[in-house]
Amino acid sequence: MLLLDMKKTSIRISDGEQEFSYLVSSEVAGMLIRQLNDAVFPSPISGEEASRKFDFNQIRPRYRELARHLYGREEETFCMTFSQIEDIIGKSLPASARKYNAWWANTRSHPYSAAWLDIGRRTCELDLGEETVVFQKK
Repeated sequence: MLLLDMKKTSIRISDGEQEFSYLVSSEVAGMLIRQLNDAVFPSPISGEEASRKFDFNQIRPRYRELARHLYGREEETFCMTFSQIEDIIGKSLPASARKYNAWWANTRSHPYSAAWLDIGRRTCELDLGEETVVFQKK
């Protein structure tokens, strides 16, 4: 619960077993809330911020947003569904992506796999039946 007044803010933090109460300045309360939100709801780097760290123009346009998304993920390993990937790229994956393991191979000879390899990811698990792929940092 967050109670605001002009000078101090009361913050109560509970993990279900213990509860802590703090009386802090509004500035400190804002900083704590931002840090908690960042810790609980991390967001991938996107857009301009990501572009400053990696030149996404070298990635083919169709897979550029996927590369940005993968680049922004901080987890060592994470799973994505084919539909999540399609939402990111704004188009359907080709039928061969749903049919052949080889489509997901870590090779630079295809623009889609080059996109994830260039930003330091690789595929490590694939389930064509469930339509999921696991990416990990190289």
